[in-house]
Amino acid sequence: MIVAIGQEGSGTSMLIEIICQLGFTTHPYREDLAIHAFLGSITGTGFSVDKYVSVSEEKKVQFSKIMKDLQYQAWKVPRFIAFWKDLANLIPNPKFVVIVRDFDDVVRSQVNKLGVTEERAIDNVNSRASMVEEFTEANECLVTHYEDFLRNPEDAVRVVSDYIRADQSNIPKAARIIKI
Repeated sequence: MIVAIGQEGSGTSMLIEIICQLGFTTHPYREDLAIHAFLGSITGTGFSVDKYVSVSEEKKVQFSKIMKDLQYQAWKVPRFIAFWKDLANLIPNPKFVVIVRDFDDVVRSQVNKLGVTEERAIDNVNSRASMVEEFTEANECLVTHYEDFLRNPEDAVRVVSDYIRADQSNIPKAARIIKI
């Protein structure tokens, strides 16, 4: 199972679309709604999660069932980063692909797409950046950079393709979705 990891505004939507174009099935909305709803049920909030969230044993069992029943080969839910310590090891045969992006660009993206204030976006990016960094240190994963996809789309897509063992013939098609 391929999981795109990153903050909101870091490029997870682009990354999951690339993975889809490389031949892997994803949720039609690209962000899996069952996983999204499940994570919301843990916090009971509008997902303003700035720190790690502990997950009960009951919820771990529920998450394992969601993973077992998932009909897609790849998914992304940016807020997963707040839950990874308790849930990452429950994902069967994971291939984690992390995307990072320039701090100011992520802040700008959150302000524009999420409608939060710049101050709130800066707080979000600061708190979640440390979670992403800790995730990459603790898990086998591929770390990609948003800017690399813009500089040389085909090369960046090839790196992802190699890591997830995708059909190489799909690389040109996947690279074309990158908007410069």
